[in-house]
Amino acid sequence: MQPKFILLCSMIISALSLNAQEEEVKKTRNKNNEYKKWSAGLAIGITPLPDNQASLLPGIEYFIDDRFSVYNEVALHLDKSYHADSAVLNKKYFRYKAEFRYYFSMFSYPFLGLQFTTATRKFDIEKGGNYFERKQGDSTWVFDRASVNSPFIATTLQLGTIKRLIKELFLESSIGCGFKVVNTEYKAISNLRKDRYSGLLNFKPIASYRYIGKNLQCHFTFFMRLSYHF
Repeated sequence: MQPKFILLCSMIISALSLNAQEEEVKKTRNKNNEYKKWSAGLAIGITPLPDNQASLLPGIEYFIDDRFSVYNEVALHLDKSYHADSAVLNKKYFRYKAEFRYYFSMFSYPFLGLQFTTATRKFDIEKGGNYFERKQGDSTWVFDRASVNSPFIATTLQLGTIKRLIKELFLESSIGCGFKVVNTEYKAISNLRKDRYSGLLNFKPIASYRYIGKNLQCHFTFFMRLSYHF
């Protein structure tokens, strides 16, 4: 009888232990669901306009369940002040980003995201400039004044992680790569002429709005933001 009694006691203890573990998992899941239902965050970015001024990036994330979420963000151009000696005026920029995320585990915070971005940007060049055509080798188009319209869309695959700082305050960081389609148009051009390009070592600018027409480019991202989960 003694071995059976010992076996019965072991089974009871194991059952009680498993039940306690299940209750702890439920408590943890409920706690996670409380702060993982929504999150709101803020970041600072660089506006892809001449002079590369700062942008404010407010965003909000909705957690569908323990693994999936939808993140939405807008970019707002901060410095719109005009200066008498400025060569670029009437800057307008607005970007919207939506990202579908998959979290690998509810007990840790690495995630994989598929991101879609659309942006509008416009500005006027008042003190001379130039633009390029992709098919041209060492030549450029020079002008005295022009209005530039250069919207773009992008699709990016993101890999990121979220780290708790204090209580429900988190630091999120991610890197990504994908493709961007830019469609740039120069209008109201004054004194347009073709010239030979003689930049530093003949390297052309990397800014996408310096090339007319529709262009497909590789797109790389690095992102950090503070978020509060509630």
